[in-house]
Amino acid sequence: MFPSSEVTTNNIDEIFLDKATKIIVNNISDVDFKQEDLLKEMGIGRSQLYRKINSLTGNNPSYFIRTIRLRYASDLLVQNKYSIKEVTHLSGFNSTAYFSKTFRELFNVTPSEYIEQHKKETE
Repeated sequence: MFPSSEVTTNNIDEIFLDKATKIIVNNISDVDFKQEDLLKEMGIGRSQLYRKINSLTGNNPSYFIRTIRLRYASDLLVQNKYSIKEVTHLSGFNSTAYFSKTFRELFNVTPSEYIEQHKKETE
């Protein structure tokens, strides 16, 4: 999902990111899961979460959550079991248009193009 070992330099940071990622994945289809929910489950304050996520990933916590949702969605798309609309909801987005827009920002292709690319790679 979000390989913490790629962005961390020590075990404590890796454990922190793994825990945050696991919490997000456990709540992935909940469209109402937001930064506040992550704060509660992590048991830390807003500024501490912001500082830690930002220093490790270079992004804010909301972007971090969205990126994990989108990476999860990309895994679902490759499985080719669900429609793009189903993947949108399974990964916690309530708007297909917003999902497609943010997906394209992260992967530089639309969800449909992403599926096509992976079909070609596996043939």
